[in-house]
Amino acid sequence: MATKPTDGRHARRAQNERSTARAMLDLMRETGELPTVDAVAARAGVSRRSVFRLFKDTESLIRRASEIQRAEVFERFMPPPPVVGTLQERAAALMAFRVPIYEFVMPTRRIAERRRSRQPGIDRQLAQTRAEFRKQIEVVFGSDLPAEASERADVLDALELAASWGAWRILRDEQGCTVERAQRTTVSTLIALLRRPT
Repeated sequence: MATKPTDGRHARRAQNERSTARAMLDLMRETGELPTVDAVAARAGVSRRSVFRLFKDTESLIRRASEIQRAEVFERFMPPPPVVGTLQERAAALMAFRVPIYEFVMPTRRIAERRRSRQPGIDRQLAQTRAEFRKQIEVVFGSDLPAEASERADVLDALELAASWGAWRILRDEQGCTVERAQRTTVSTLIALLRRPT
């Protein structure tokens, strides 16, 4: 069966979309800033006009770059932490899993946080990741959580905050912690939150 000419055009468009989004992602990681359309076009090897033919606006381009990064995170950093072992072991395993992810996404996440209030698509992606990470905490520490619903929710809120990217950014950027110190601090905080008075 002969390949339709349109199949080749669709394949080229898909390749150009991916290479343009990849260029956006790489430049954000390298500079920690949102690159210009001209810089993205030059890195991707396409014209400025082509960028706007491929993506209707900057938000859709950033969103596609974020999708590529999300796929890379799943590919590089899976499987998730185990749910067996002592509280100390599980807390350490959780952060041993998350810390490489936080460091990997740090440059692009800073940009996303600055833009999330103006770009609903980015905000939805970040909210999805947050929900997934909250569920992960519930799975890892399920046996340590209070049985009573409101108390359980309170402890989950505190654990989510302690192990969040936002807390990690403060430890790294504002408090100047090394990766190792920030990781130790977070693990200790998780354990302290779960060792409640009986």
